[in-house]
Order: sequence, then structure tokens, then C-alpha cells
Amino acid sequence: MSSRPQRQTKPSQIIRDINADKAAAKPAQKQPRKAKAPAPAAAPAPAAAAVSNDRPIILEAANFDMSGFRGLNLDLSTVPKSKDPKFNPSFNSYENPFWEKFYTPVDGFSKRYMKATDQLITILPATFMLIEDIPESFGVANLELKEEYKKPIVNVPLFSKLKNKEYETQQSKSDTNIAASINFFRNQLPAFQQYKEDDDISWVVNKHRLLVIEIFEYYANLTRIAEEAGEDEEDEEEEEDPKNKKPKNHQLQQSKVDLTL
Repeated sequence: MSSRPQRQTKPSQIIRDINADKAAAKPAQKQPRKAKAPAPAAAPAPAAAAVSNDRPIILEAANFDMSGFRGLNLDLSTVPKSKDPKFNPSFNSYENPFWEKFYTPVDGFSKRYMKATDQLITILPATFMLIEDIPESFGVANLELKEEYKKPIVNVPLFSKLKNKEYETQQSKSDTNIAASINFFRNQLPAFQQYKEDDDISWVVNKHRLLVIEIFEYYANLTRIAEEAGEDEEDEEEEEDPKNKKPKNHQLQQSKVDLTL
């Protein structure tokens, strides 16, 4: 495998640079606000281009300082060791054999995924990021299973059964939360509103990459709206007479999405 050029800037430095740029770009004095342009209409989801299985999933090992990225940091010291490979510390590395069954499609969706995750770089765990020359950031939610490992869906999942908790077991009681997430996807995400009345919910699996992209885009947009709302509130507080100030009730509703599908 040909060697890959290594990025000189570490992920933690990327975040520091982003924060430094934001601080430098902030004006020293409050400037008059410009009228906000109406939000552009959501563009239709682009059709996926041809993908390639030739791109290797295993990259060269590299030691990067990942301290700047968010991690789960769970204390599992009292939890018995599991034989499940997902609990192995190496599971978050490209070099783990588990990931050999997957590949990163070279298509428009991958580019869109990179753009969406870039907007959430300080929120998402490092493995969710897709940075070409950083092995630890391999876009885990954008991976596609190689064709030789794919199997047809035998029992088509139905929303009606999910809503009625027919898939629940003694170990799993999450049908209600998952049904709420499905409703959120079908009502809020542009590409999936076409399935609003469908009982067949196999699209959650068949279009998982697009689903993840639109979830990230939704929350990136939500974050932008929250930041703008905060700026507006600061401006209003400066303009108000303190004697006549009234309590505000700026609320931004966020849908809680259960991703344990």
C-alpha cells in the first residue's frame, strides 16, 4: 500500500486553531446587526455516485494526540471484561480486524458527511470524524459493509410492531424510544419524509449513511440557531432599560434522538 501523506497539525491543534480563529474574528465593539436573510430552501439529497471497494480500510498506524476530541471516558473498572470485540481498546483504530469488513465509499455522501461532521468537530467523538490522513478519525458512521458480507433482510421491520412493543425482550425495553426516533426522522429530515406513512422501516438500515448525514446536518443547524438566538438576546439586553427589563423565555426545542437502532 502506498504511503499516505501525514497531516502535520494534530486534531487537538485543529480545535485550538478553530477557537483562536473565532476569537480573532470577534469584533472588539458591538456592530449594528444586519438583517438576516431568509434561510434557503433545503436542497434535495444528492444521488449517491458510484462507490469503490478498492479503497483500503486499513491505514498506516500513527500516534496522534486525541486529547482535544470528545470521548466517552467511561469508568468500566468494576465491569467484568467482555469477549465482545467492540469493548477492546483497539476497536477505535482502523487496524482492528473488525473494520476490514467495511469501507469508505468514495462518493458525494462521504463529502457531505465530512462537511456535516466538521461543523460538529467539538461535539462528536474522534472516530465519527472523517479526516483522510488521521487513522483514528475514520468516519465510523459513514462506513459501508462490503458486498460479500451483506445479507438480505429476512424479517422486514414494521413500525406498527415497534410501536406496539412487539420487538421488546427481557434484555431490551427500548421500542418506545426507537419508535419516537423513527417518527422524528420521518417528520424532520427531508430525505425521509417520503416514508412518513410507510410501515416498512427497513430504510433505516438500507439508507443508514444518508440518515446519519441528515441527523448531523439537523443538529449542526440547530446549534447555529441557538448561537444566533444567544446573540440576539445579548443585543436585546443591551438595548433595554434595566428598570423595565422583563424576564425572557427564549426556548429552543431539541428533539432527543435514540440512536440505538
